[in-house]
Formats: sequence, structure tokens, C-alpha cells
Amino acid sequence: MRVLKWVWQFPQNLVGFLMSRRPESIEEYKGIKVYYTHNTLGCGVSLGDYIIMDADHLKLPPKDKEQTIKHEYGHHRQSLYLGWLYLLVVGLWSAIRNRYHVWFHKDWESAKATAWYYGSFPENWADKLGEVERFS
Repeated sequence: MRVLKWVWQFPQNLVGFLMSRRPESIEEYKGIKVYYTHNTLGCGVSLGDYIIMDADHLKLPPKDKEQTIKHEYGHHRQSLYLGWLYLLVVGLWSAIRNRYHVWFHKDWESAKATAWYYGSFPENWADKLGEVERFS
């Protein structure tokens, strides 16, 4: 079963495996390893069975760090649902939105920026699947 799941998520598992090398630290969340590296441009990514966070997330307050891990766990669940389509449907779109957000919303007030980024697909779906309570 584990091999079948790895094959179902093969493209993202391969990229996740390559990106998770030489972590600064490793944790576990709901059976998934969380790797802290310097490969993610300051953000977190979920690639199959790999959650990879920027090492700076280790310095976040515990509640903020947990919220980010839960969000990335939501992306992990999207990967389980979508298999090989995940990188096209979620990964690519999420990466484009993230870079757009970083480049063009840097002067926005925090609540407005958070609402824009996490308020639409695929981030809102990841929050729901990861049980993140962002706007309550």
C-alpha cells in the first residue's frame, strides 16, 4: 500500500525527496515528516509525503508554526486526492500566487494580505483539509 501511494504521488514525492536533503531539523506531524531547510524561498511547501519548511519557521511562535504546518498538511492531503495532477492543479498555481503575493502585496496591511492569499483556491482548500482556523 505504501509503495502504491508513493507511485500515485510520484512527481511531487521525487521533488520533495530532492528538496528535503540536508535538513537543519526534522519533526513529525500526523505521521508526515516536516523538514526544515533553506530551499523554500522563505515559505513552506508540501510535496507528496514531504512537508518542507524554511528553517526560519523554527523561530516562529509555536501557534504560528503549527498553523503553517497544518496548512501544509492540507496540501499533503490535496496531493493524496489528486495524485499526478497535484503539481499542475495545486503546486503550480500555489507557487504563482505565492510569488505574486510576495512581489505585489508587500505593502498591504497584514489582515488584508492574509485574506487575499488564503481566501481562494488552492490555499482555502488546504486550510480546510488541514483544519486551520485562520479567520475566526
